[in-house]
Amino acid sequence: MKTEIERFYSSLPPIESGYGYKGYTVFFRLNMEELYVPIGDSDTIVERDGGTCIYCGSNFKDTKTNHAHLIPELFGKNKSHNKYECNACNELAGQWETSLGTFTMPLRVIGKVKNKKGKYPKFKSRLDGHKNPTIVQYNGRDAYDFKLGTMEDFDVEEGKLRFRVGGHNPCDVYKAFLKVALSLMPDEILNEERWMVDYLDKKDFDHKVFPFLYLTFLDNKIADHPYFRLLKVRTSLPNHPKYILLVCFGKALLEIVLPVEDPKNEIVIHFPRFMAIVGPKKTYEVEKIDLENTTIEHRDWTFNVTMKN
Repeated sequence: MKTEIERFYSSLPPIESGYGYKGYTVFFRLNMEELYVPIGDSDTIVERDGGTCIYCGSNFKDTKTNHAHLIPELFGKNKSHNKYECNACNELAGQWETSLGTFTMPLRVIGKVKNKKGKYPKFKSRLDGHKNPTIVQYNGRDAYDFKLGTMEDFDVEEGKLRFRVGGHNPCDVYKAFLKVALSLMPDEILNEERWMVDYLDKKDFDHKVFPFLYLTFLDNKIADHPYFRLLKVRTSLPNHPKYILLVCFGKALLEIVLPVEDPKNEIVIHFPRFMAIVGPKKTYEVEKIDLENTTIEHRDWTFNVTMKN
């Protein structure tokens, strides 16, 4: 007799088609736990040999270094430090994190993610020709306060609130996540994959970079603090990305594929079993977000809201 979980997965429609990208055909599967093993996470201190920056290779005897945060504090105050990063690389990463902060602001507001000062962030929309911005902030009392700059930001009939974020560079968003993933790699693996570090300096991506972020917005919080986990495929499977970064904060679960050294015509993207995280549900919507663009973009996020008197 099948268990509840087995019945749930057997009821899913077969995956017969994918989507195309730069000559790839991309397919999806729900069995990440079977094929991938964790090799690093933000709750574990990474021990390394040597006194050089893991990104640029500069010697710490010749340059000043502070304890940089491995996980950007925009996701909340955390104790994950990266003492193997020089100040120059930390400052460069700050530019990427500016775009990352703008891009993820609606997710952090809706997910009730406190900033490093312990306060709930306040969202202000871009103006787009309107006199005033739309402002949204969680008030700490199980509700959100918002002031509409335009009624175009709220669909009364469907109860949808639109977040019009400011300008950000999608390529920098990807680089910010890639940098964290490289920081989580054990020394022996990082030494083998040094070629990935070069992408932090490149202005444009080539076919080895798969610059997509897969977002699943969940009903309940999945982490009380920001949590990043780096996974490696268990065996040498030709169509499976070797490394995947999972990012959890608030109600958001993000999945980022690291550059693929020898890409094939087909790529299979594996997702975790969402049921194990939040319980059974008929469908889980996964949004595919393209981060390839190297020029400034403006994005709109839309969330369902319930009005209270």
